[in-house]
Amino acid sequence: AYALPIHADEAKDKINEEKPPVSVKASNELVSSYLFRGFKLSEGPAVRSEAKIESHGFSLGAIAIYDAKQSVHNEVTTLADYTKTFPGDITATLGYAAILHPNSEQKRTQEIYAILGLNAVLNPSLSVFHDFDRGKGTYVELGIKQEVPIGNITPVFGFLVGYKSHYFRKESGFSHVDISVGIPLQAGKWFTITPHVGYQKGLGLGFEDAVHGGLRIEF
Repeated sequence: AYALPIHADEAKDKINEEKPPVSVKASNELVSSYLFRGFKLSEGPAVRSEAKIESHGFSLGAIAIYDAKQSVHNEVTTLADYTKTFPGDITATLGYAAILHPNSEQKRTQEIYAILGLNAVLNPSLSVFHDFDRGKGTYVELGIKQEVPIGNITPVFGFLVGYKSHYFRKESGFSHVDISVGIPLQAGKWFTITPHVGYQKGLGLGFEDAVHGGLRIEF
């Protein structure tokens, strides 16, 4: 997946922004294959749709993943969280997510998560997701993201490394690293179009190497 784990980039976007009392965001993303925390959850192209509503740090959202090759939804997630900004440009997010995988053996699961982000060089973030249902384990991800202006465009380079502690596995250890680059392009006042490409390297526990890419439209 592009640049940073699910939720982490959204948390960091809240740093030093003046927001209206209530805001609504939505996005659609076409990806070559759907990668979720190192797991490959589609055999071909997939569409990731997301919508969320925010107010005073609270956020409610929903995410749906449609497998275009199999013509089925591989994931439907609902989530709720709260983000607070602290002195030093530090953000902290606490949240809950209910995740459905209707075409897998797990079917459904639940997790709580915590995310720390820092608005500084490389914009580091640390995300911890604890699955207390079917997954019975913890996933930890460390990510960095940096904008690099080049002429009239500003590519965003990302890197992350994932660690799983008995997360849908008996074993524990580092699962994968991922490098990526995306180029956000403003299309009018309301839309941002971001083509992106990346590479996932499996580090063990049966995780695959994968080249991935896609196109994200936000509004």
